[in-house]
Parts: sequence; structure tokens; C-alpha cells
Amino acid sequence: RTAAWLKGQLRRGGPSDAPPSERFPPVLAEDIHGDRSQSQREAALQKFRSGTVRVLVATDVAARGLDIGGVEHVINMDLPTAREEFDSYVHRIGRTGRAGHQGLATSLYVPGRDPKVGNGAIAKSLMAQM
Repeated sequence: RTAAWLKGQLRRGGPSDAPPSERFPPVLAEDIHGDRSQSQREAALQKFRSGTVRVLVATDVAARGLDIGGVEHVINMDLPTAREEFDSYVHRIGRTGRAGHQGLATSLYVPGRDPKVGNGAIAKSLMAQM
């Protein structure tokens, strides 16, 4: 199972009320974010926990407080762009490899000097932390 984390709202490519199979073809995935109702978020989490879907895409708002076992892979779609975002970044990575199990964390790097455009300015600090 894979969890992909985003700092902000999901970038929409189509209608937000489209079924998950149309939002994420052909991957069986669900998403949780602030625009979904609590019942929709709970249903998405249940599908992920049960294995009905293998990928959960979530914003940082959803990252805190979730206890999801069995996550094998975490994908960080955004790197932190400021030192105060490191805690959230580390927290995301901590969703995999729990309780003695192995896990993999992948972080996508976007080159550039402007934090709004890329992660170039923060890359050295991140490498020092690792």
C-alpha cells in the first residue's frame, strides 16, 4: 500500500465529484482532503485500510493524527520549502516502516531557487537533516 502526501489542496484535472476510478485511472486509489466530507474521508480510509484501494492521496491536513498500519511506500509530492515544514515532512515519512517492518519513502524534487517554483533553496538543508 502506498500513501502520497501533498502540502496543499489536490491539483484537480477534472471534476472533484468524479468517481475515484476516473480521478486515478487505472490505479485503485482514494483521496482525502478538506473539500471532502468527513464521511467521504472515513470511507476512503476504510477502503485503504481494507486493501480495496492500494493508494491513498492526502493533504498535510490529513497527515496528522491518522493511524494507518501496513503502509509500504510513502511518496512526498512536495518537499518542505521552509525549515518550519520539516516536522510535517518527517511525520509523512514516518507513515511507512512501522513496528519493525521495512518501508520506502520517495520524495519528488523540483529544481529551482524560488520555493514557490522548486526546492533548490532548501535541498542542502534537507540533505544535512538526512
